[in-house]
Amino acid sequence: MKRALVATVLLCCLMGCAAAAQAPAGTPAPTAALTAAPTQTPRATATAAPTPSPLLLGGQALTGREESLRLVLTAEELKALDGFSNLARLDLSGSTCYDAILAFMAAHPEVDVRYTVQVGDREVPFDAEELTLAALPEGKALSYLPALKALTVETPLTPDEAKALRALLPAAELSYSLSFAGLTAAWDTDALDLSMIDPADVPEAMAALEELPRLKAVRLSRPDESSPWTLQQADELMGQLPALKVDYVAHAFGVSFRLTDPVVSFSGIDLSDKAEELEALLPHLARVGRLDMENCGIPDERMGALRAAFPAPKIVWRVAVGAYSCRTDALMIRFSDCIEDIRLHDEDVRALIYCNEIRYLDLGHNYLTSAYFAAYMPELEVCILAVEKHLVDISALAHCPKLWSIWRSSPAGSRT
Repeated sequence: MKRALVATVLLCCLMGCAAAAQAPAGTPAPTAALTAAPTQTPRATATAAPTPSPLLLGGQALTGREESLRLVLTAEELKALDGFSNLARLDLSGSTCYDAILAFMAAHPEVDVRYTVQVGDREVPFDAEELTLAALPEGKALSYLPALKALTVETPLTPDEAKALRALLPAAELSYSLSFAGLTAAWDTDALDLSMIDPADVPEAMAALEELPRLKAVRLSRPDESSPWTLQQADELMGQLPALKVDYVAHAFGVSFRLTDPVVSFSGIDLSDKAEELEALLPHLARVGRLDMENCGIPDERMGALRAAFPAPKIVWRVAVGAYSCRTDALMIRFSDCIEDIRLHDEDVRALIYCNEIRYLDLGHNYLTSAYFAAYMPELEVCILAVEKHLVDISALAHCPKLWSIWRSSPAGSRT
């Protein structure tokens, strides 16, 4: 037993010596062979980051790190792409959330976005510049084609459809035909005959003409000078399209005339009981150059009020000045006869206040004490007032800025 124990001790010593011999220099010698080695605490193992769950959009599983995508999305789904920081190209062809697409493009100018627009039964690329359609589509699909420069619609449009189309595509060149009042007209028509349409269709025709941008002339009266258009409607059309040449014959008080005639005359027609009818007519005669109304039986005061209310046309009538008479547009008036019975007094010349265009006025040899009428003569240049009685009041001449020559009686009866 003792021999066995000794052998064991020797074996352990030999093993210790062998280990010391094999250890590198500087390694401390082991302690007693029977000393237990210190217990080591195991290190914690690092946990790997979890892989994000894929995002399902448009039937595709996405990681959010894609640079290029082709998807058909709804407006809600499109919002999820805001977080795709690597995205550079996005094809949304087939998607119909156009407002959301435009909003995404505005928010992400760094992304090259492409899409198509459903126009009727066709899908049209967003960058299409020209388009021909069999019929006008409903809604505002065409407004989502920002590059569109030319559009042709083959089916005739109503005036309302054409107006809406022009409002939708104000910068595009539009080609279409217009259907109205039983007629069809191409968009580039420059002349139309509307003298045979039904009077009930006139309002529709008026609306249609605004949608024919190249229209230059229109006929409203038939060869016999009748027309389905009233004078008021013709005048409204001319105001609506001032550049349009309108052939229309109007009729009033037994006189036929065109609304653009330089002169229309009602002279010699008794209108003494038709002043209100005349007043209703005058607003529609604003394009007439001059309206002659000599001897129509309407008092000067009423004629003066009509002229003040309606500057156009120029209204002209004849006024009585004592035994004389003159037109209100006279440029020269000479009432200076020495015949006693026809000499003028202050009350005789009152009608001269309506002669606003007079330039030369000779009232010599009359019995006047005041030149009050001159206050209404802004164009007066020469005034002769060498009267038989003392002329007391000439203050009204201060209203004649162009007056350069005046002849008048002095207090002593001499001429100055």
